[in-house]
Amino acid sequence: MSMSRIPNFGLAVASVALWLAVTATDAFAQSFFATLVTDPVVGADRGSASQIRKLDERTGFLTFSNTGSDDAGRGVLSLGYAFPDTVRSGDQLDLAGVWAGPSEDGWRELLAGGVAYRFPLGSGALTGFVNMDYGDVILGTEKALSLGVRGDRVQIAAGFVAERDLGQTAKLKFATEIIARRTRSEFLGNPAIDEDLRMLRTSVLYTNGIPLGLQQRLAISFAKGFDALGASVPGNPLGSTPGGLTDFLRVSFAAETSIPLSSLFVLNAGLIGQWTEESLPASQRCGFETNAYARAFDYALVVGDRCLGSRVEMAYNFELPDPRSDRLVYTQGFLGVDGGRINNRGNSLSAGDSDSWASLSVGVRGLRGNFLGEIAATRILEAPDVAAAQDRNRLWIRAAVQF
Repeated sequence: MSMSRIPNFGLAVASVALWLAVTATDAFAQSFFATLVTDPVVGADRGSASQIRKLDERTGFLTFSNTGSDDAGRGVLSLGYAFPDTVRSGDQLDLAGVWAGPSEDGWRELLAGGVAYRFPLGSGALTGFVNMDYGDVILGTEKALSLGVRGDRVQIAAGFVAERDLGQTAKLKFATEIIARRTRSEFLGNPAIDEDLRMLRTSVLYTNGIPLGLQQRLAISFAKGFDALGASVPGNPLGSTPGGLTDFLRVSFAAETSIPLSSLFVLNAGLIGQWTEESLPASQRCGFETNAYARAFDYALVVGDRCLGSRVEMAYNFELPDPRSDRLVYTQGFLGVDGGRINNRGNSLSAGDSDSWASLSVGVRGLRGNFLGEIAATRILEAPDVAAAQDRNRLWIRAAVQF
């Protein structure tokens, strides 16, 4: 087992860090815009809680997927609850928990929990937020259990979000946050990873369009790491990327669109990328904790310091929502292909490398009132070396219910 893969136990904690806050009316948008409870990735960069959505009433969410990895649990179950107007009007408290497994010994591989609080600032044009999440993992494959690979991760973030309406359907969202992240793991009882990150992240997200109509999303984010305030020294041999830099600078971007070709056919397309000159910590690499543009692969496998990827999808509306009904019912089939290039920058402890990926996916997604689900079959067309052992054909399931 490559030691550089151990830090990817954070994959399910993403469900916590994004805070499960999406409304049913948001849910029946097409493809990239079907958020399935969690908010969308900003390019290759998830951020932390800057994508929290405000709800009007207390709302719970239960989600299940098999989109995890063999190392940290193929099945991922999460439960979240949002409490709007908790302390004062306009604020919101979010709680979430995540379980991932089962392992070879029959129980869990990952347990995680998080809490987030958002609140209006000033006249309400700004929204402040503070959040914290914690995850504990015991890698559960037979080999990992024999080696005693385990660890934990904690992240605290604080910042603000500003939103501006640019027209009837266009919006601009600006977010800035400071993040402190600690990762620890051990291997055969000895320290394998001991990393502390301190960073500043700023993102701009432009959205335009309505569900079932033409939609666009453009995003760019900048993240700067610092080797101060308790951060690990650059070139840390016990970093999540041994020898990687903690004082990094990276830029991530995305351009996505959904184009109705008729009442039945929809074309979805997107482009993502990330650029840096440094060897990054594992959590800052493109593709970490997402396979949105590498649908046939485990979350932990298609990652790189730099990346450029795309996905094109043709969708067919089997069933459209009835505007006369109070209950949303929507069914869509899709056929998509994705691919791209990843590059890892070398450092004093490891050489750089480049690779590529491509995959094909076909499936059905649908909405039934407060239930949202997707089932997809995928085939790997081209795999990076680190994913060579993964099954070429896979069946993926995602489901969520709001209550």
